[in-house]
Amino acid sequence: MKEETTTPTGQAPPPVRDWPVLDLDGTEFGPVLAELMREGR
Repeated sequence: MKEETTTPTGQAPPPVRDWPVLDLDGTEFGPVLAELMREGR
């Protein structure tokens, strides 16, 4: 399988950026689910 190295317009794709995620709102589980996960259920 050959990987594409250009976009449909013939240009090289933009570089991949990587950065640490310091804080994401809305990523916490509900209290019941969080407790079940801690208990390993």
